[in-house]
Amino acid sequence: HTEARGLIVETEHPRFGTVQQLASPVRVGGSSDITYRRAPQRNEDGERILKEVLGYDIDIVAELRSTGAFG
Repeated sequence: HTEARGLIVETEHPRFGTVQQLASPVRVGGSSDITYRRAPQRNEDGERILKEVLGYDIDIVAELRSTGAFG
């Protein structure tokens, strides 16, 4: 049933190659141009989130990086 509804998508993973994952079962507005990406690796999106979502400036992000805040 999952496969028949088109809920299995393939994405590229840097370590494991092509992997399958579940797509969102929610279909709103009939849009078929949805793109999927693999789950981010640890801290892969951290800097973008700090800058774009939380509004941190470059200096604060650099300070956090230099103190080891990102693990």
